[in-house]
Amino acid sequence: MAQGINSLRVYKAMTAGKPSTMAGTDTIPFEYHNNVIIIKGKVNGQSLDFIVDTGAPSIIWEEAARSLKLEKSPVASTSTDANGKEQKIEFYAADEVQVGNLKLEKMNLASVSTLSEEIKCYASGGILGGNFLRHFNWQIDYDRKCLVASSHLTKLTIPKGAIKVEAEVATLQGRVSIGNVQLLGQRETFILDTGSRGFISLDKGKWNPQKAALALPYTEAYGYSRLSAGGREKTISYVIQTDFVTPMGTLQDAVLEVDTDRSKLGNSFLSQFGVVTIDYTSKSPAVYFPPRAVKSIDNKTWGFTPVYDKTQKGFVIGSIYKNSPVEKAGLQVGDRILAINGQDLRSVEYSDYCGKNYTGEASYTMVGDVVTLTVERNGRQEVRELKKYLMFSK
Repeated sequence: MAQGINSLRVYKAMTAGKPSTMAGTDTIPFEYHNNVIIIKGKVNGQSLDFIVDTGAPSIIWEEAARSLKLEKSPVASTSTDANGKEQKIEFYAADEVQVGNLKLEKMNLASVSTLSEEIKCYASGGILGGNFLRHFNWQIDYDRKCLVASSHLTKLTIPKGAIKVEAEVATLQGRVSIGNVQLLGQRETFILDTGSRGFISLDKGKWNPQKAALALPYTEAYGYSRLSAGGREKTISYVIQTDFVTPMGTLQDAVLEVDTDRSKLGNSFLSQFGVVTIDYTSKSPAVYFPPRAVKSIDNKTWGFTPVYDKTQKGFVIGSIYKNSPVEKAGLQVGDRILAINGQDLRSVEYSDYCGKNYTGEASYTMVGDVVTLTVERNGRQEVRELKKYLMFSK
């Protein structure tokens, strides 16, 4: 009985908010850094930056909530984050959340216990998620770097020839997903996740490498996961190559990552359509995609990913692909990276690293087919010249 009462309280907390009504449209510019959409907004009149995330609820950083002196709700819940970690969710009450001319009064903003410090580099306020977005209809215009919103879908100019795809909007978080995707001989549902910088991510539970080994080429990676709101965790993930059949068309020999708890379409995929229109408010929600060809991510890789390590004030090898030149050269996850292509990375303060993420600057560059890597392990330095290689020969 108590659990049912708390579930009802969480439902009310997540769905609270009275939206303003717009007769026309509102155009809101955004910054696009490292495949992350960042907009200006206000909470109780104070200006803050927010990550736009169609795959998550609205979240406020604890520091911002304290600065605004927001009142914490007695309602709390637990769930699992993108890395499978249990997280505690609490709520702060805001009198008004505003983006452009769009307002939601008496809204609750979530606070998440497993939130990564690194994700905060991208915005000063938090995440503008589905339980705000769902009250309006939106166009994400990647070409012009702006959001166009309206209370009425008819006010939005949908590109000529756009393909209408039926969608589902989750009642609680406002998360948007599309179904009828054909993958590995089955139908799959994918979340539209503008909080993800990636391309196409497949739920780990939907693919078994042992059973698929003879029928499908794949590459195993080990080390740290990609950055999510919950940070990075040690994990094993996979990269597969297969046809990806959607209502928008077929992407042959697509390179997909199997590295998450839910199947997702990230910004690297969505941005290739130029303009994505989301109809949240109709009785039958839908997403409209212009008829554009989408390219897969590169089949060529260096076989490793650098990640920032705050304790070492610099970069380390975060993940390695099995049987890659990196692995064969004896490099290991956690090896400290002293230089990439001669660029000194011996001492990178977290504030500098975080600031560059915020402005979209690169801490290092890896271009071309060859990279020179200087690493250190147990006080011993090594210099390695690594060449990109094809993950799949098909």
